[in-house]
Amino acid sequence: MKLVPRLLAGLALLSVPFGCESVAGIEDRRYEAPVTGSPECEAYCTEIGKACTGQHAQFASRAACIRVCDEYPRGEASPQNTLECRRGQVTQALQTNEPGFHCPAAGPYGAGKCGSPCQAYCSLWASICPEDAKAIAACEKTCAAVPQTGAFSLSSGDGGDTIECRLSRLSAAALDSAECKNAALIPRAACNEPLDAVPSCEHYCAVVAAACEGPLAVFENEQQCQDVCKALPLGTYSHTVENTVGCRIYHAYNSFAAPGGHCSHAGPSGDGHCGLDQGGAFGSCESYCLLLEQACASDFAGKFSSQLECMTDCVSLGDSGKADQGYDLLTAPNKKVQCRILNTARALSEASACPQAMGDGC
Repeated sequence: MKLVPRLLAGLALLSVPFGCESVAGIEDRRYEAPVTGSPECEAYCTEIGKACTGQHAQFASRAACIRVCDEYPRGEASPQNTLECRRGQVTQALQTNEPGFHCPAAGPYGAGKCGSPCQAYCSLWASICPEDAKAIAACEKTCAAVPQTGAFSLSSGDGGDTIECRLSRLSAAALDSAECKNAALIPRAACNEPLDAVPSCEHYCAVVAAACEGPLAVFENEQQCQDVCKALPLGTYSHTVENTVGCRIYHAYNSFAAPGGHCSHAGPSGDGHCGLDQGGAFGSCESYCLLLEQACASDFAGKFSSQLECMTDCVSLGDSGKADQGYDLLTAPNKKVQCRILNTARALSEASACPQAMGDGC
């Protein structure tokens, strides 16, 4: 397993607030960088530096606080994604001495009190990393498919495919634009799962549903996605070409930026990108035969002696079984192999679809 890069070299010292602190008898002045901002941000960063320290700290430095604050939306002090709302939470933290309750909302996370985590993330991402953010349409909708831990701290940036990690990296990107690649919605090494980790069907179905919808939808409903996922090998997050759920998550995430190019790869067929391809010879046929044997076992056994025999028969149906033929709910009924795959996905929970999955009417 590859080690996930750390956010900042000094991040382990989480008990250090913005001001000077004595750590093991040594004065630590890392947070005294001469960075200035608007009067509102100067006041906010002074206040949050007092109210939210140690395990409740929301920024690694005053400089990061000033830069992020500059990008907060301005507005009324109500449950909105605004600076005013966050300053209200800072005041509450100081007055009630309950930093654990108020500090997450007072910082970039919002915590549902000052905007949802996805509202906070999408707003800051568009401001801090505009070139990356403009590649993703409907950021908040796609963001909702990314896992959330429900908690935010400086150590959130240490890794994991979460919104919390991305928000932590955005704070770093406010000072160093090179961090924008790590804060991106499509996961990179810094905010991704360990490559040898096994994905879940819940994660896969959430991402593919958010990325591939309307004319590019690859599943008729959540249950169908779950059925197909459970019938496929899970694989790992390192997979990009194997006939696994891990490969399909990779393409589902890439569909955030290029749905037309990746949604068919993220669906049940794999479209020759998740599964055995061999120069296009087998394309979607490996996925079809694997799913078919599980969905319609007796019908499969009555016609084929092996997966290879099934795949050989599948490719004899013509070009629709080859790679890059596309797969979506609108066009699948009109293509021989894709029609069979659609009905095989149905047959995983509806045995009555097996005749069509075997080719009857397709």
